[in-house]
Amino acid sequence: MAKQGLNTHKIGWVGAGRMGYAMAHRLLDSGCDLAVWNRTREKAEPLAKEGAAIVDAPVDLAGRDIVFTVLATSKDFIAVATGAKGVLSAQGKAPRIRVDCTSVSE
Repeated sequence: MAKQGLNTHKIGWVGAGRMGYAMAHRLLDSGCDLAVWNRTREKAEPLAKEGAAIVDAPVDLAGRDIVFTVLATSKDFIAVATGAKGVLSAQGKAPRIRVDCTSVSE
């Protein structure tokens, strides 16, 4: 079986805080196609300077192959995943893989 790297996939990223920013930065350094959403857009803007696309809402990541979430609370994760403009709210569209790195209590 041929080895495939992450840079062959379109990756979505939610959460550009202390941990999420560093992880997203490493993906960009590896040549990945990365689109990012963060509640505070200004925190994601440095990633755009490195080649990431910034999207307006989590739902804009629904067409990506893989979506990572790195959030602080369960409440934030639920809103970003299934809320009105959540990653999973687009009719007939969802990422093939979701990877959650959220610090959740439940």
